[in-house]
Amino acid sequence: MKTIIIYASKHGTTKKSAELLAKSLSEDVILVNAVKDRVPNLQEYDQIIIGGSIHMDKIQSQIRKLCDKNKDLLMRKRVGIFICCGGKEVVDEQMKAAFDSLYEQAHARGYFGYEYDLSKMGFLSRMVVKNVGKVKESQFAIEEENIKNFATKMLEKM
Repeated sequence: MKTIIIYASKHGTTKKSAELLAKSLSEDVILVNAVKDRVPNLQEYDQIIIGGSIHMDKIQSQIRKLCDKNKDLLMRKRVGIFICCGGKEVVDEQMKAAFDSLYEQAHARGYFGYEYDLSKMGFLSRMVVKNVGKVKESQFAIEEENIKNFATKMLEKM
């Protein structure tokens, strides 16, 4: 089954998660960074997996625009969606807001954890994370088990 994983990553956590997911799928998988790469014709793929990170309650604009532009096609395809963010208790709300009607249609939905790598953040981001998020030092909490479970769900026969 031909699969594409399209992601957007601000500080690298979503990229790491997408790479772990690609390894777990062990299928014909292509990874596309929606911020840096050209997104190929999605019609060519059997499965489309889309993910991003949540900052200030929003997913990256590239992911939002991709979903809006391809809404009709995505509603007819086997789709998986995932997010990386702190605030595990509001994951469903964040996913619904990020993916809108695609949330209900998705074959698999995943929360892949978060990282606050203060060394990769600019001054403003670091101040927001420290003051609003009460983060005093870098934290690394990618949920590898969630990624494996998501992959298992995507590999299930229809």
